[in-house]
Amino acid sequence: MGNKTKQFDDKGEKIRCEICGFWYHRLEVHVKKEHKISREEYIVRFPGKPTISTAARKNASRAKKDPRMISSPVKEAFSVNEFENGKAITGNEMSGNRKLDIGVASLEIVPDSELSATQLAEVPVNDDRWFPGKREKEYMEIIAAAIQDDDNVFIFGPPGGGKTTFLKQLGAVTNTPVVIFQFSNGISVEDFIGEKELVADETGNTITKWRDGAFTRCWRNGYYIIFDEFTAAPANIMLRLHGPLDGNELIVIENGGEVIPKHPRTRIFATDNTNGRGDDSGMFTGTNVMNEATLDRFGTVIEFSYPDKVTERKILVSKTGISSEVAKNMVEVAVIVREAFNNEECYCTFSTRRLIAWAKKAIRFGDERKAAEISVLGRLSRDDSAFVDSIIQRIFGGTIG
Repeated sequence: MGNKTKQFDDKGEKIRCEICGFWYHRLEVHVKKEHKISREEYIVRFPGKPTISTAARKNASRAKKDPRMISSPVKEAFSVNEFENGKAITGNEMSGNRKLDIGVASLEIVPDSELSATQLAEVPVNDDRWFPGKREKEYMEIIAAAIQDDDNVFIFGPPGGGKTTFLKQLGAVTNTPVVIFQFSNGISVEDFIGEKELVADETGNTITKWRDGAFTRCWRNGYYIIFDEFTAAPANIMLRLHGPLDGNELIVIENGGEVIPKHPRTRIFATDNTNGRGDDSGMFTGTNVMNEATLDRFGTVIEFSYPDKVTERKILVSKTGISSEVAKNMVEVAVIVREAFNNEECYCTFSTRRLIAWAKKAIRFGDERKAAEISVLGRLSRDDSAFVDSIIQRIFGGTIG
């Protein structure tokens, strides 16, 4: 154990505990053991203060060389067990086969040795400033069970509510590579499935060689595949997905009918702002009504909503360093706008993503009202801008306009 009175050691500069003044590389264990508070409570009490040193953060994000070293709110919320021949083991007995228990589900933590350098680079970096609240833990259990049961998962809900962030965090804690497809009419079958290309061999002669598209590569190699804005997928891409969504092999007719079995770890997720039944609000341009046969291929369907007030405030404080009191007021504004949208009193909503942008600008300019003009009000219609501005004025004070 290092000298807690020293600011530096052989790993680099440590960070100071604001409660006791001693120095550590990671504070989550220290504050829980010595001060009887969680890391989240520490961040709320000392907004903007780090909980992990630069050296420790780099070590944690370096392709997860040793998954045992990784700490995250997800792993803290659930349990991590080591197994050998089906028997739980601990400490120095561990051989590297690990499981993450999430409620009724148990997910494999993929060893680095089973991943290529490219795959390791596509494992999401753990976000230690993302907090799962009670609602998020329920979502996590459902999704983890779906992964274990080899279900396709369809997640829908308001924009900026953390749907893809959720899935990336699961990839991070299970050491699984993740690729996100942003669907639009611009994506081609060649980019998605692959194509034959003319290349020069080692002798300089031109030969025809098959190149996997992005989906084919992920399908072969055990990725979490996320289809973002799924209902915006062009019809020619959607039709190619029916077989894989059924759990069948991917048949690549462009490569002589090659049959590619699904990798045991490959999973398909789809996220969208709608439930596949279309959009009557006009907020989500490009949204299509999904084929019933496509919807039927998702064994798990979840409607996401925004985090509860306490969790969202923690996220805002941890990601921006804004004070807890200001974060509380910002979240209150967002909640009121969301309720107004649900009651058809306005035609805009207020995402967690937008809250973070507002908080960052508030710190930059030292003025919550000016920050709102830049990051929130300017993107709204005249009527919605006036409506939201009146709510901000009510919560923060000052004059309208």
